Amino acid sequence: MHSSVHDLIYPSDVYPSRIGFHHLVGIIIRFLAMLCLMSAGS
Repeated sequence: MHSSVHDLIYPSDVYPSRIGFHHLVGIIIRFLAMLCLMSAGS
């Protein structure tokens, strides 16, 4: 059911860009986690 809403936002014809978006989000999350670890270590 939730996939239909997701396909409205990200149509199946732009699937590569959807993969790139999730990859970008993963990079941002890892970057924020690294900043938190650095600030906690100092």
